[in-house]
Amino acid sequence: MGDDKSKALKLKEEGNRHFSKKDYVAAESCYSQALVVDPSLTSLYTNRAMCRFNQGNYEGAVTDCDVCIGLDDRSIKAHYFKSKSLQALGADLDAACHHAQRAYEACRAVDDKSLDMTMAQLLRCRHERWQRREAARRREAQDLEREVLDLLAAQTRRDADEAESDLDRAAIADEGEQKARAMQAIFERARQDADRKRDVPDWLVDDISFNAAINNNAVDPVTREPLAKGELIPNVVLKQACEWFLENNGWAYDW
Repeated sequence: MGDDKSKALKLKEEGNRHFSKKDYVAAESCYSQALVVDPSLTSLYTNRAMCRFNQGNYEGAVTDCDVCIGLDDRSIKAHYFKSKSLQALGADLDAACHHAQRAYEACRAVDDKSLDMTMAQLLRCRHERWQRREAARRREAQDLEREVLDLLAAQTRRDADEAESDLDRAAIADEGEQKARAMQAIFERARQDADRKRDVPDWLVDDISFNAAINNNAVDPVTREPLAKGELIPNVVLKQACEWFLENNGWAYDW
C-alpha cells in the first residue's frame, strides 16, 4: 500500500511539472496513471479536471469533480472547477452558481487564499445567469407583443368584412390602426421600464451569502464570528432601504 502511495505521488509530481509547462495532455496522462495506482488520492481528480478544463473537455472535468466531491464534499477545487466547467457548458447555470457558492463558503470556512478567486467566479455565474434570464424575458415580451398585435389585426379585418359600407370599413381600419399604435406604445413604455439599468447596489448585498440582505444572518459581517441573538442590533434605516429597493425592483429577488 505504501509503495502504491509513493508511486502515485511521484506520478502526480511529474504531472505537476507538465502542467506548469502547460503540457496538459502529458499532465493528464500522468494523473490518470496515478489514479490507477491510488484512486483514493482526491487531488489527482481535481488536477486532472484542471487539465481537462484547459483542453476544453468540460464534461470530463465535471466527471472528475463529481468523483472528488463524492470523496471530499468540502473540496474547494472540485466545486470551483465544476462551477467553471458547467458555466462553460452553459446548460445549467443554477448548478454552476451552486458550486461556486460551495467553493466560496469552503474558502471562508478555512480562510483559504483562493477566497477572492471563488468570489469572482460566484459573481460571474450570477451575472451570466441574470443576463440569460433577461434575454429570455425580452424574447417572451416580443413574442407577446407580436401575438397581441396579430390578434388585434385579425379582429379589425373581421370587423371590416362585416361592415356595410366603405365609409364604415375606413372607420374600422382607422380605429384598428389607432389601437395598434396605442398597444405598441404600451409595450414600448413597458420595455423602457424593464430595460432600465438593473444593478443591485453594494449596500444591499450580504457579503456572506451574496444574496439581497433581506434575512437575518447570525454571523458578524466584518469578523465572521458567530453572533448570539442578544448581540444583534437592528439597523432600521438599512432594513427600510432594503425593503424600499425590493418593493420597487422586484426583479432583484431573482438576482
